[in-house]
Amino acid sequence: MRNSMGGLVMRSACWNVRHGGLLWGLAMAILVAGSSLIVAGCDSGDTVTSSSTTLAVSTPTSVADVEFRDLSTDHVYYAEIIDLADRGIVGGFTDGSFQPDDWITRQQFAKMIVLAAGYPVSEQDVCAFTDVEDSGPGSLYPDNYVAVCADRGITTGKSETEFAPQDHVTRAQLITMVARAADLPEPPPDYTAPFRDFSAAHYSWAKKAYYAGLLDGLEEFEPSRKGSYDFWAKATRAEACVLLHGLVYRESAAAAK
Repeated sequence: MRNSMGGLVMRSACWNVRHGGLLWGLAMAILVAGSSLIVAGCDSGDTVTSSSTTLAVSTPTSVADVEFRDLSTDHVYYAEIIDLADRGIVGGFTDGSFQPDDWITRQQFAKMIVLAAGYPVSEQDVCAFTDVEDSGPGSLYPDNYVAVCADRGITTGKSETEFAPQDHVTRAQLITMVARAADLPEPPPDYTAPFRDFSAAHYSWAKKAYYAGLLDGLEEFEPSRKGSYDFWAKATRAEACVLLHGLVYRESAAAAK
């Protein structure tokens, strides 16, 4: 069920981020996705170096609360976006925008879901797709994230060698990838989802996601609008945040047990 989210919007001046087993702290914040990778409050300036990789980044003016110039507090998915940004899972563009209603690309979502699921990533994760650029110091979407997604069965390519990183993600694909990452159980045999069987490849995953409550935050799945969801529409960055937000809290709840 969708709740007010008021208690879920966490603001802090700094937080710790894990990457490949290395803990980065000391007033450091990593914002990823969009068109910039931003590290705030890092003593080493515009580059972060670990034992496995070096990433060139830009430094913002402050490590205060994450805000985006085009994201108002009355946006329907504001709470989810800001919470993920505060956690270092999503970030904005160099002009200070988030562009919540823009369509999300395959390479953007690959990185976001790897971070949301907490999968370790290193340079040893080699991407087999020839159309995904190799990682480098200035790489915004390192190929390692796509490699991890593929290795874990979260995503597949258009072929054995083609990933199509700039292609947009449909809502059906988005839901399927998040459901795979969440390792959702099968619903009861007599359970009927409130939507038709729309795809041999995606329906079962959507049914699992709906039963588990991962789709509750989406507007079209509120009681008054059930049945209006277009699974084949392109997914927006904001919609991706809603599903990833559910994944993060599901993972957190599982870890606490």
